[in-house]
Amino acid sequence: MAYLVTPAPYLATPQRPSKTPSAPRCWTPCPAHWLPAWAPSASASLRDGKGNPLDGPKAVGSGLQREEETPLSRLIDTLNDRFGTDFTDADQLFFDQIIEAAVGDASLGEAAAVNPEEKFTLLFSSLLQTLFIERMEQNEDIFARFMNEKSFQNLVTDWISKEVYGRFRVKKQALTAKTEG
Repeated sequence: MAYLVTPAPYLATPQRPSKTPSAPRCWTPCPAHWLPAWAPSASASLRDGKGNPLDGPKAVGSGLQREEETPLSRLIDTLNDRFGTDFTDADQLFFDQIIEAAVGDASLGEAAAVNPEEKFTLLFSSLLQTLFIERMEQNEDIFARFMNEKSFQNLVTDWISKEVYGRFRVKKQALTAKTEG
């Protein structure tokens, strides 16, 4: 089927609009300035009813396979599976502390900003051992102070006791509300 194609009217240079509404008012040529002859009579209205689904590409991608990002809770699961450990959610806090210490390091942040991930990982792997040692030493300091200083022990005991009690109460209230509701 052949269509008669005619050029659409346009003005190459801006001119004052005419007083008649039918005069062309284009200031530049339209990208589709050659239109089929039937175009002015075609309707572009949308009707109610059922439409046909559009088919799109089925298999796209770069073909590059990347390792899935492992959320921190999955890191604990992965360590348990691969190494036969028995880490719990409480052990996750240790890894959270390491991450927070790393994120708080300004020079490490600068390195992340200017390096690709592979080079950053090389730098970070040597720093990570230092972070583990520092965190262990800080935990030892906390342990030693708790065991040796009565006032430190009292303050920590009171604070942690209130925190644990409050969490149990909130949990109990939530369970009660769930069974009543």
